[in-house]
Amino acid sequence: MLLFLDIDGVMVPAKSWERPMLLSDGFPAFSDQAVRALQRIVTPDVTVILTTSHKSRFSIEQWEVLFNNRGIEIHHLRKLNENAPGSSR
Repeated sequence: MLLFLDIDGVMVPAKSWERPMLLSDGFPAFSDQAVRALQRIVTPDVTVILTTSHKSRFSIEQWEVLFNNRGIEIHHLRKLNENAPGSSR
């Protein structure tokens, strides 16, 4: 199964009145509710594909550590290619 995952507004709540808390890796904390939901969905046969605009900020290995630091083990992680200038995801 493929799971296309965005970060802003999905894993990191969109609260315009409040800055998200940054963890020691410099990336915002995920909401507890989103973490629990993703933990239930992601099994060893699921491939998570990052669609987030943040996808190019980190390598796959760095993303895996970032997810692990937030309590989510992803066995198969990929990301969409870099967006062409002026295009959207």
